[in-house]
Amino acid sequence: MRFFLIIILWCVAFIAFSQSEQVDSLQHLLDKEGDSKKKVELLNKMSYILFGFDVEQADSTTRQAIRVAQKINDQSGEGWATAYRGVYLLFSGSLQSAQENFTRALERGRDLDENNLQAYSLNQLGNVFRDKGVFDSAIYFYRQAEAVISKKPDPYYQSVVKMNKGRYYLILSKPDSALLEINEARKLREDLNEPDLTVDVWLALGNCFRQKYEFKEAEQYYKRVLKNSSRESTIHAQYLLNMGEVSFSRGDFPGALNYWRQALAYHRKLNYKYELAFILLRMGEAFEEQGYYDLAIEYLTNSLKISEKARYGLISADVYYELAWVFYRNKNLELATQSIHKARELYKNMKQDLGLAGCLNVEGLVQLKKGNYDSALFYHQQSLKDRERIGDMAAVSSSLYNLGELYNARKEYKKALLFLGRGVKLDETIGDDYGKSLYYYQIGKSYNLLGMMDSAIFYLDKSVRIAIPTSATDVLRNSYFEIATYLQKVGKPNEAINYYKKFIQLTDTLFNKQTSESLASYRTLYEVEKKEREIELLNKDNLLIKTQVQKQRILFYVAGTGLLILIGMAIFYYRFAKRLKKLNFQILEKSQEVQTQSEELTGANEVLSDLNQELEKSNKNLKDALDDVRKTQEKLIQSEKMASLGVLSAGVAHELNNPLNFIKGGVNALGIQIQDLNEDKQREVKVYIDIINEGVNRASVILKGLSHYSRQTDRQNEPCDIHKILDNCLLILSNTLKHRIVIEKDYSRSVIVMTGNEGRLHQAFLNILSNAEQAIPGMGTIHIKTNVMNDIVSISIADTGSGLSKENLLKISDPFFTTKPPGEGTGLGLSITYKIIETHGGKISVSSEPGKGTDFLILFPLS
Repeated sequence: MRFFLIIILWCVAFIAFSQSEQVDSLQHLLDKEGDSKKKVELLNKMSYILFGFDVEQADSTTRQAIRVAQKINDQSGEGWATAYRGVYLLFSGSLQSAQENFTRALERGRDLDENNLQAYSLNQLGNVFRDKGVFDSAIYFYRQAEAVISKKPDPYYQSVVKMNKGRYYLILSKPDSALLEINEARKLREDLNEPDLTVDVWLALGNCFRQKYEFKEAEQYYKRVLKNSSRESTIHAQYLLNMGEVSFSRGDFPGALNYWRQALAYHRKLNYKYELAFILLRMGEAFEEQGYYDLAIEYLTNSLKISEKARYGLISADVYYELAWVFYRNKNLELATQSIHKARELYKNMKQDLGLAGCLNVEGLVQLKKGNYDSALFYHQQSLKDRERIGDMAAVSSSLYNLGELYNARKEYKKALLFLGRGVKLDETIGDDYGKSLYYYQIGKSYNLLGMMDSAIFYLDKSVRIAIPTSATDVLRNSYFEIATYLQKVGKPNEAINYYKKFIQLTDTLFNKQTSESLASYRTLYEVEKKEREIELLNKDNLLIKTQVQKQRILFYVAGTGLLILIGMAIFYYRFAKRLKKLNFQILEKSQEVQTQSEELTGANEVLSDLNQELEKSNKNLKDALDDVRKTQEKLIQSEKMASLGVLSAGVAHELNNPLNFIKGGVNALGIQIQDLNEDKQREVKVYIDIINEGVNRASVILKGLSHYSRQTDRQNEPCDIHKILDNCLLILSNTLKHRIVIEKDYSRSVIVMTGNEGRLHQAFLNILSNAEQAIPGMGTIHIKTNVMNDIVSISIADTGSGLSKENLLKISDPFFTTKPPGEGTGLGLSITYKIIETHGGKISVSSEPGKGTDFLILFPLS
């Protein structure tokens, strides 16, 4: 009882005529394409096509698409490739892994606001739960997909949702509801004006009419499918499957098996687990109806292995139900009871009322075999009541037949004929020839027991006439036996012997047919199991190859690294030896000069003594200047309470310029004084002069920054691109950062533009990033993250530096406070930064621990 196929099987049907050509064309384009979004798009398109005829190759292409998409950060392409990876896992029976992939694809679709990806993923999640037999969850996801696609209507994806809902209703034996959904899908597909897209709709419509037992209408749609599908396509395999269902419903079990064997061969090649399990189940049922119980058990057991491993809930329940029938007919009532209890438990969990009604029916048959007529009657009556409520004609007919059989056993033949009469009318309406022949046999038997011989032979003859063309050997056999009984009663023993001989002959024929059928069917089972083993071995080989490749890659890297180290050491040794030789030669030359220079040193020492005195005077002047700076700092700290930071920076710049100019003058004079010394002494003294000049220049740069800050206007309403400002700051620091510090950027996907003063924001971020760089003593990381939520901009700048103590953390916004060594920091950077953020209406917080780094969190209003 299955009237659907996974959504992809339907989607790929329309390309079946030219799959190989399309794949070749796409491969040609891929060969020319480098790693790009276009390549990901081509790979995804190829995967979509390959699912129609080469699932393993489709999986390989999907994996490649994921790798390329991740490499170039193509999030949309990765989302679709992840969804297609889920389709492969769905086909291969890995439902949990498939669910995880579809969930990730759905989240990516939501992040990118991509409706089609969301709808596709939700549909596939519905398919996962449909295969599991969790139908409440399945319809939930289909409705979610319908809601998503309605926001930005896409006719094709709307039709896909409708098709899935239709298949859902078919599973629940609600063909009228299914017909409404599928007809809406047909209208959407027809509006697209692409005839190939309607092939799967025709198949679904055929399934609706087949479930309504309108077989002629169903066959008209199936003929359209046959005419417009390739013999090597998935859609053709579905045509075979459903034509087998029509034959089975009409009692043509050999015809059904013929169709199903062809469909099985196709799905065995592609290894669609659900389809394999389902077709094996249906073939098991066909063998059971023909009395081939050993074969039926073999096929049902193989179906159960696949379905229980993959956790296909509905198929597992149906297998146990059919096994109960086989064991009942094979007179193994204990195993029949065990099987029906397992089936009932599964149907109950899935809320499958029709399956539960079937279980009651089998319970009634078991009780009848045991001679418990009252219990049997209770189960059959309850089963009939439930089946009539659901409205499944074939199921109702089955219950009516069993009630007729029960009343015959109780020798209430007239009651039996009432139920049998109602049931045969249903089968005549349905067109089930096997069911009619079975009913006519049972009615003839009832009349025979009543002694109404004319009526008995009338119905028994009808049973034989229908049983012969439908190959209903078991019914024909029983009818011959009943006719022989009739002939004995009417005094025709010779004719009765002939029918007994026919009965025995048919028994032998049935045995021979079973033997022949067994050989062919066991061969089919062997091919299925062989394919399973081949795939399992192939997966193991692939894993082994991947492991070997990984080992070879590691060995290659190790050997290459070792070779590079040896080459490096050889180069180093060569250069070292060459340099050592040069140094030895220079030492020899210098040793000759030493004696000459030693005589000059005595006179130079006297001049140097005088210069040292001058240097001491300059140092004293520098010390006095620094004292003046400290005094100025104290004054400015007091003035900070009353003045803005702009005034403060201007005052600092003004106050410090004079002492710096004084120091510059002293250093220049000192430079003139050393000209009388020899070159070596001049170089020695110039080292000290350079140190002083470096400090003066550093102070001048800081003063220029302060002066620049004080002159900035209050342009608080210009647009400021936060990401652009941060990137400009990183560019300024790039020469320092790139050798030892890794920058990790986790920017918001949307551009963040707020109003403010771009220059001041640039200075604030540069101060924080510069401090972060200086706080990292060796190799380290700076992580920058931005986000916008409820019109609030958040910027986090975290480093892996030395961190701050709690005491220092409280002082970092104080002017002139610094944790850097003397001469390496002014203590104004963060003070200015805090002021800039406050003037923009923002807030700043800092968290830090010694040895664990520091994290600045800045919050701004968006405008």
